[in-house]
Amino acid sequence: MKTNKCGVYAALAAVLLIAAVLIASCMDPAAPSGFFAPKKGDTKVPFVPPAGKGYVMLKLGRAGETGRTIRPPSSELISNPEDFDHFDVLFKSDDGSSTPGTADLTNGLDMTYSELEDTPFVLDPGNYIVEVYAFKVTHAASDLGNAAAFGATTLEVNAQGEGTFTEQTIHLSEIDNNDLNGTGIFTYLLDSNSSIDAAALTITPYGDTTPVGGYNGKDITGILGDSISLPPGYYSVKIALSGTKVASKTVHEILHVYQGMTSYYGGTMSSDDPPVPVPMSLPTLNRNVYDVTFKYGDARDDDGKSMDGSSDSDEYTHGDTITAPADPLNKYVKSLSPLEYDTTLEIQTWYTENRSDTNTGITDGTWDSSKAFTMGTTKVFRDTNLFARWKKTGIIVSIDFVYNTSTLTTGSITLVNKGSNTPFTGLISLLSPLPEVTITFTSPKHGDPPQTDTYTVVEWLSGDDDVDLSSITTNSFDINFALPAYEAWLTAGDQEITLSVLNTLNNQPESITIKFNVQ
Repeated sequence: MKTNKCGVYAALAAVLLIAAVLIASCMDPAAPSGFFAPKKGDTKVPFVPPAGKGYVMLKLGRAGETGRTIRPPSSELISNPEDFDHFDVLFKSDDGSSTPGTADLTNGLDMTYSELEDTPFVLDPGNYIVEVYAFKVTHAASDLGNAAAFGATTLEVNAQGEGTFTEQTIHLSEIDNNDLNGTGIFTYLLDSNSSIDAAALTITPYGDTTPVGGYNGKDITGILGDSISLPPGYYSVKIALSGTKVASKTVHEILHVYQGMTSYYGGTMSSDDPPVPVPMSLPTLNRNVYDVTFKYGDARDDDGKSMDGSSDSDEYTHGDTITAPADPLNKYVKSLSPLEYDTTLEIQTWYTENRSDTNTGITDGTWDSSKAFTMGTTKVFRDTNLFARWKKTGIIVSIDFVYNTSTLTTGSITLVNKGSNTPFTGLISLLSPLPEVTITFTSPKHGDPPQTDTYTVVEWLSGDDDVDLSSITTNSFDINFALPAYEAWLTAGDQEITLSVLNTLNNQPESITIKFNVQ
């Protein structure tokens, strides 16, 4: 309920028309009991003041309600002066020697609206300050701290022959200062929602930095309704709201506290029968922590969860960027038992939507470029599902040789890293510097002592017609897959090498076929 803070708040304003009437007759001072103008039947007879006196008649008008922030509702405000319980009227010397609460109240105490309108106030000629206090409740004499409205003006009262009828205006309005040592009430009744975990109330005098005692971030989470007695004036009201996975928010309101009235922030009565207090709804807090899941599309367990798979999702705050998965999370998992990676694949791009033609992210496919998510750059603004698009970046040669066929009765094939001459089995990757592999056939010896090879190498044969091994006639040769001579072996799939040898003991040929795999 925020409105324009400018302008004069006139919802309580009642217009008092002050008539300083000059009478040309001479009479003794009238006692207070004689202030009421006598009547003849139903017709009022003009009042004649004592000699050398003048008199004042008060008339009250009406004013309408304007907009508000946290102010008393229309049920508290009185736009019709007839609805006040009673009035006190004070006439003081215009030199300001009398102050509220000490002035002579005998001029007009506890007057009803009709009495106020029918009463001529007899005064000596001179300049006056006239003050009118309006009350909604009864009060003790001189206790102006219970007044709900106040108005004042200066006027001049003349004796007979010294002037003519004059008219002045008093605006009867709310009391928004502490001159009378009264209080007003701030009542709040709030309605929370599931997004809010905590609410803290701070009340500070407007333009001041020192909170009202007890209301400096007071926890009102479990008590969303209360009434606070405050000196009249203007206040800043702040309600700090916080919750889980939401952005904190502070409700800011300007509070007007008027003497003798209650300002409601929620809690005003509904039109139901019977009426019930209506709470003010606190705002729903906006999400600012989001769930992000990662779909790798490989053989890892529980794919489509957090980055490392340990939870359902990872949480990122609004506007965060995401650091790309590090080794080994960024490797393509071929199998879990045993754990095996395909190191020829790497993540090319993450997308917020999977490719449309298949559920796997390997190789090219129909990806929507507008859904690309750049790690370290793209910011997280909502719950997000990320899908990995893998690309082929290298070639893996598995040189764990398998003997496909063999007629050899003895002998062996060995593999070593050329240069280090260490045994080699496993994978060779073109993603890194490619080691050369030496493949060697070791023939058993015969004789006494054994000195002669049982087998002599006849030839090495390639199952791929594009790889020519005919020039190799030794037991051992080097394979460097980076050389053009062996490029044909890098096509994906199985490759074969056949070794044909001659058994010198029986002069019969024998052979062995070795298979290796390329990815």
